[in-house]
Amino acid sequence: MLQPDLSAAFDRVWRQKLVHICYSTGIKGNALIWINDFLRDRKFSVRFNAVLSESHKLRAGVPQGSALSVLLFLIYMNTIHLHIHPDTKIACYADDIAVCHSHIDTAVSEEVINATVDGIAPWAEDLKLTINADKTSYFFYRQTTS
Repeated sequence: MLQPDLSAAFDRVWRQKLVHICYSTGIKGNALIWINDFLRDRKFSVRFNAVLSESHKLRAGVPQGSALSVLLFLIYMNTIHLHIHPDTKIACYADDIAVCHSHIDTAVSEEVINATVDGIAPWAEDLKLTINADKTSYFFYRQTTS
């Protein structure tokens, strides 16, 4: 099993690429304009001890706390299946990813998972996402006979 960790994934979404992916999945017309407007010119400020900071422009990412942001992030991530080995199973929940492969020969599973790592790295780079190697899990389960 491979569980790649994406560092600050929601904050790193490349908005132009997201709009392009939305278009390529069939989102067009007013819906695409609305999504683009939703992402453009976002600002944030921080409140600490009842003091509100100046507002700053968000240059990347999707706003956290919005239901639409979760959907847009899932659309952004949905291309991952094109970059993994076809014999693997993948499960995603927001920015959590688990890629599994099962084979009687663990050497085969290791080879398939390594090929998957080789596929996910350029995918993440293309989307301007960062895989945190220190938090990425890579392990094998074996059935033992008694």
